[in-house]
Amino acid sequence: MLDFHLPRRSVARPRWCAAPVAVVIALSLSVGMAHAAEPDGDDADASGSEAAGSKEALRSFPVIETGAQAGFRTGFTKGFGKFEATSEQLSDNSRGFLPFWLDIGYRVHPNVFLGAYAQYGLLLLRKGGICEGEDTQCSGSNYRIGGEIIYHFAPDGDFDPWFGLGAGYEWYRNSVKYAESGIPNRSLTFKGPEWVNVQLGLDIHETRQGAIGPFVALAVGQYSKSTIVGTAFDNATEISSTISATEMHQWLFIGVQGSYFDDI
Repeated sequence: MLDFHLPRRSVARPRWCAAPVAVVIALSLSVGMAHAAEPDGDDADASGSEAAGSKEALRSFPVIETGAQAGFRTGFTKGFGKFEATSEQLSDNSRGFLPFWLDIGYRVHPNVFLGAYAQYGLLLLRKGGICEGEDTQCSGSNYRIGGEIIYHFAPDGDFDPWFGLGAGYEWYRNSVKYAESGIPNRSLTFKGPEWVNVQLGLDIHETRQGAIGPFVALAVGQYSKSTIVGTAFDNATEISSTISATEMHQWLFIGVQGSYFDDI
């Protein structure tokens, strides 16, 4: 019996068939990984809300816009220069004064304040000359009024530095009273323009409406008139004169200021 064995053929598979399979597997894996990494709609909204909330947390209050504003300042003021060219120095008459300074106006722009200022100062007079003696009572005051413009560099920030310019008018007054009868009491007043005052400060915002911080200012003025009033036995004598030899003087302010803003 004859046994025929047919030779086995080996079927050769082309190599290019493996490439599409590999591509399909790679695409399937990448799509699955992307889907797993991508949050669903609720998670995306939550993430966006958290990001927005973190940004809002950096700002403690809304942006300041426009509205009425008032402020108050106090501290210490030192004088430099003379009352007039032939007179004594301001520092010879007083050590300076304690200012009580009021600002009132309107924030016409988030960065710009336009307003007026009024100040009363309690003079710290030196003893000596006509103020000498146990029965002598000396007192003095300084008054300033004028207009000003202040520029705020960061009105919506927690820390807001500002710069201001102003000009107005000033009165310097001191008086002497004697307990002994027959000696006339006397008051002397110098007055004139305050040509310019330069201001620097920092608002530290504690609330939406309120701020407090340090300030420094330099006022440059010139007395142009003087008035002397003498009083004895209820009879007053007043002598007013124009200062011919005028002299520039300066007041240096250092202190603390607070302000209130209202845009309602």
